[in-house]
This record gives sequence, structure tokens and C-alpha cells, in this order.
Amino acid sequence: MVGIKFIILVSIMSLVGSVPQDSEGGSLIDPVAFEPGNEESVLEKRASNSDFPSYVIGVVCETNKKRKENNLPPLKIYKELNDIAQKHTQYMVKKNTLTHEDAEGTLGKRLSKVNVGWSFCAENVASGFDDEKKVVEAWMNSPGHRANILNTRVKAIGIGKDGYYWTQNFSDFFDSFKYTAYEPQC
Repeated sequence: MVGIKFIILVSIMSLVGSVPQDSEGGSLIDPVAFEPGNEESVLEKRASNSDFPSYVIGVVCETNKKRKENNLPPLKIYKELNDIAQKHTQYMVKKNTLTHEDAEGTLGKRLSKVNVGWSFCAENVASGFDDEKKVVEAWMNSPGHRANILNTRVKAIGIGKDGYYWTQNFSDFFDSFKYTAYEPQC
């Protein structure tokens, strides 16, 4: 079993009920980031624009815009990471809650379960936002979520959305691969 160590657990604002409220009326919970006890490697499969819904491209473009403003390289979409984010978002909708753990565990456990090698991963979740720009702006206005978006270790991104629920997953597992993931033209 992979030992998970929490790196970032930042209190973003005082709790109202059980979930903090954003100034736009949406909700956020504290972001998380992990380092595993071991690492496995897999080969990345090539992706294309048609593999992703428009909201994925929108969130990635907004995220990469913020990274560019901070002199950081753009993130690339990896289909398997995107699928993990979508499945987690659907779990949150089903349970009607924001969480970093689902039936399969934390993001690190979800990545390991599908044999994706990684040495760092992070996750942002939110609810109550109706478009890509608003949810990325809310994450950027939260120190912990902003830290995940601007983390220099991450190279890959995956996005999940279902209604007003969002998941943004990050990983560094592209460093050891010699192929191209999808970087949208924004």
C-alpha cells in the first residue's frame, strides 16, 4: 500500500456549515497534494482535441493562462488523468458533497490503481460555479488552490465537471516519457 503524505492542507476561509463559500457564491474545500512511497511507470497514450469536452479545454486554457502570467510552462491534458477527474466529480455529485476521497481513495490511490506512475499529484475541487473562467478564478483566489495551479512540479492536468461540481487533477508523471500529450491551442 502506498503511504500518502499530505503536503498542502491550507485553510482557505472560515467554514460556513461544512463547506466554505466563495465570493461568487460557489464552494471550495481545502486542496490536497501527495507524495507516494513508491513509483510505477507506464507509457502515455497520445490524445487529441476530440478526446475532450469543451469545458476541459476551457479550464486548461484558463489554468495555462494563469501559469503563463507566472512564467510557468503550460500543462498538458492526459486522457487517463482526465478520466479519473471526471469519475471523481461524478462521485461528488452522487454523494452531494465536496471531497478529496471517493470509493477508490485519494487521488494518489486512484492514480496507482490504474497503474499511472507519479511522484507528485495534487487536486482542487469546487462546486457552485457555472463556467470555466469563474471556477479557475475562485481557485486562483484561494492560496492552497493557487499553489496547486502554479506548482512547478506538475506537468499534467485532468478536469472533471458534472453540473456545478468540478475537479482539477495535477501530476508530474510526464517527466519520464518521450511522447506528446495534448496541449490545447487557446
